[in-house]
Amino acid sequence: MNVAKRISSVSLAIGVAILVVLGVFVWPTLYRYDHMKLGDSLYVVRINRLTGRAQILDGFRGWRDAKSSEDTGSRTVSTALPPDELAKLTGHLGISHGFVTAHIYNGTERELTDVRVRLVIRSASGEKRLDREYNLLSTGAYPLTASEFIAECDCSLEVGEKHEWGITAANWSAVNW
Repeated sequence: MNVAKRISSVSLAIGVAILVVLGVFVWPTLYRYDHMKLGDSLYVVRINRLTGRAQILDGFRGWRDAKSSEDTGSRTVSTALPPDELAKLTGHLGISHGFVTAHIYNGTERELTDVRVRLVIRSASGEKRLDREYNLLSTGAYPLTASEFIAECDCSLEVGEKHEWGITAANWSAVNW
């Protein structure tokens, strides 16, 4: 009978140990995973359950801290891109579902935060229907990569209309230690 009690005690101890290990390492996990949709792009987001720190998965650089629009952090400073480097930005722009979306190749050595574009829409007869500037934001346009920039707009392209666009300014994120 002593042997049966001992086996029962050992089985119970092993069972409790397995539950503890599963509870610590499997569920709940340290991160809660979610997603964020920006335009046509879908980004994976993870949030630390203990600290609340959110990070976005960047395929090229791994997990990067998500920056809040309210975050004025003293470590980063937005600086205007010099005119000679503005010419290193190329891409194409589309208008769809209330958004202006630009896919831009960043040929500079700087991480861009936003670009300002001038958009002109002409009717089928060539008459200028819209001439406006938009400030397009990105989740991170790293050096020598293509990224998506997006802004809401109150315009659309009608059948037969053409659009012209150009980049008028850009800002990059400088670290201020």
